Parts: sequence; C-alpha cells; structure tokens
Amino acid sequence: MDGLLKILKRHGGHEYLPSSSLELGLFTFLEKSKSYHLENESIDLMFNIDGLPSSHLLHNEIWPILGSIFKVNYVFVIGIYHSPLKKPTDISAYLEDFIKEVNNLIINGFTYEENCLAVKVHCFCADVPAKASMLCIKGHSGYNSCTKCNVIGYHKERRTCFPHIIGEKRTDQNFKEHIDYEYHSKDQNGMLIQSPLENIIGFGMVTNVPLDYQNLLCLGIVKKLLSAWWAGDSRHRIPLRFRKLVSFKLLGIRNNRYSSRVSKKT
Repeated sequence: MDGLLKILKRHGGHEYLPSSSLELGLFTFLEKSKSYHLENESIDLMFNIDGLPSSHLLHNEIWPILGSIFKVNYVFVIGIYHSPLKKPTDISAYLEDFIKEVNNLIINGFTYEENCLAVKVHCFCADVPAKASMLCIKGHSGYNSCTKCNVIGYHKERRTCFPHIIGEKRTDQNFKEHIDYEYHSKDQNGMLIQSPLENIIGFGMVTNVPLDYQNLLCLGIVKKLLSAWWAGDSRHRIPLRFRKLVSFKLLGIRNNRYSSRVSKKT
C-alpha cells in the first residue's frame, strides 16, 4: 500500500494523498486538523466511495473511502482498497474498519482542547453504481431502483422508465426492516443482503443519502438535452451556425487552459 501511495503522489492531482498507510484513517485526520474544530460544537462527517483504475494498462482498480467535514472545503483519505477486480467482493470486510472507527467517534466523541465534540455522519455521497453496491440495493436499471420512493418502473425502448406519479416515500425505518423486498439485493439463495452501513449509529439509509447530481442531472437529463439539440429531430435541433459558434468557443476555452498549464510548468 505504501508503494502505491508513493506512485500516486508522483502524478498530478493526487497531492492530497498521504505518504504512508499509517497516515490513513478518520481519527488520524481529525488529530491533524484540529484547527478546523475551533468554531464548531460538533463534527458533521461526509464520506464518499468510488472506484477508479490504477493504471491504463492493467485492469486493477482502487476504491478509496474519502471523507470531509461539512462546510469545510477539504477532502481526506480514510482508507484505500486495491484489487484486480472491479469492486470489493466483500462489502462488509471493505467497510468494517471504517464503521468501527465512525461508531467509536459517535459514542465517545472527539476531544479537542478539553472539549468533547459530538460526531455524527451528515451524509454518504456516491454515484449511482457505487451507491447501489454499498447500500446493497437494486441498480439504476432496476424497476424498483428509486432510492426516495417505491415507484415501480417499466421497460420501454431498451430503457427503464418511471411514471410521472410519485410513490410512497421511503423511510429509514422501512429500509432497515426491508419492507420493499424487490428494492434490496439478494444472494444466490434469494436471501436479503444487509448493507453494513446500516450498522452506523444514527445514520439514515434514506435521509442521509442524497441523490447523485452528476449522474441524474449532468450525465442524465443534460446529456439527453444536448443530444437532442445537437443531433436530434430537426424540430429541436440547434441551427448549424450556432453549433459552430459553440464549438469555436469551447475550443478557445480548451486552448486557454492548455496554454496556462504549459506556462505554469515552464
């Protein structure tokens, strides 16, 4: 792990990573960043989980657990999982140490200058595939995949669509009781799989898991609108002269960014 961290730190964009695996962990960061807690009576934690390839040549992936304090513009590394597979095969083992550390802080608080600050988990942020894996629920293409209500989708034109009606809202209690059987993942024997995140004290599996802005809006709705405006039906397509103007301005932005990077390196 130490060797992997050193390799990543040599490449741009990974300066925030620690130099050693001994520097990982939630409590370690809180100890190093005591100045963040000067004006706070409590610590609201946010954490994120996602996978990314460690090399363009190999199929290895790393799955970091990233953390942040609510309203503090800084991201730190809690833990890193490395595997030749696409994602952790055992979610419980992957999250075990993190959940133990979080619960210990929630129970005992974090002591700073003789003051014991309350600790709680504010939210868990992830894209749709990672969220489905960690919550042990249906993926975004499933009919019962909505994370906020129990509306049932349907198949149309090779897509999973949802009606305009809004179903009954999901609650944290209903999630833990697995009321919606079709919403939760199951093993080979058809038994429900319990998400290890349910073991975090005071964490709402519905209320503390926000919707994924990137996939739902930017890569979902906006992407479809751009496709319709750019190459869709002629009734909705943007005229060619405006498309050329947009392309020209985008190329100008890209060239300006490239030239600024070159000037910084030189």
